Amino acid sequence: MSRYLSAFCLFALILCLPQLPDNPRAKNSVTGDGSKIDPEVMTLAGKLAEELREGGLKRVVILDLRGPSQGGYATGNPGNPVGKWLADQLSAALRGSTPEFPSVERATDESDGKVRAAGADAVVSGSFDRVAQRLEISLTAKPTKPSADLIGPILQEIAISPEITALSSGEIPEKMFRAGVGGVSAPVCIYCPMPPYSDEARKKGLNGSVGVDVTVTTQGAVEDIVVTRALGLGLDEKAIEAMKGWKLKSCSKDGQAVACRVVIEVAFRTFRNH
Repeated sequence: MSRYLSAFCLFALILCLPQLPDNPRAKNSVTGDGSKIDPEVMTLAGKLAEELREGGLKRVVILDLRGPSQGGYATGNPGNPVGKWLADQLSAALRGSTPEFPSVERATDESDGKVRAAGADAVVSGSFDRVAQRLEISLTAKPTKPSADLIGPILQEIAISPEITALSSGEIPEKMFRAGVGGVSAPVCIYCPMPPYSDEARKKGLNGSVGVDVTVTTQGAVEDIVVTRALGLGLDEKAIEAMKGWKLKSCSKDGQAVACRVVIEVAFRTFRNH
């Protein structure tokens, strides 16, 4: 009889145990619209939280991130769908990462009324670029106290998820590096025939160089040619025309091909028989 009584008491004890609260991190692993937070965004939020914690900043506003084609947070800027999604993800991740941040808001830009209404200690801005098949995110936290120093940049790469692809109207432009800066190698010419002279320049025996600033793609093509020093007499046009057919070995960073901007001088020299 005592055996059955013990079993009954154990069963009753299990029924009377209070329900354990849900894991707050698990509960907050989704955004306001129910989207799951990207694990790599959670990592970025952790880095940001650590920096904010060291600065004693608890009330935070996160601005929509700038895309590659956006220069800044101009008033009325409609923003970028991917930038909005990233800001929403980051806000939810930071909000759920720790109770130390009682207020985390998301705003379109600094003119958004939420920035002032939130009484923020810091405003977080950022940008993203595509590097190969990943997004490179850079964040900066600006404390609202004028004497405080900026925090950042805080960097993190994340995979280009199906959600990001769906939000993009087209392929996200690659990050534009500058050849010879920050460990980026210069492109190497593979097939670069020199442009012919224009008839007028040949008649006048014009010598000199056309300076151009160009993009070299990861495929080694020359695009977005901008003349920075003109020579005239049709030679600028000849240089541009020739460069469109050039083939180069692309710039590289950390052993990986990257698109880059590079300054090139195209020389024109006449040789006369004496």
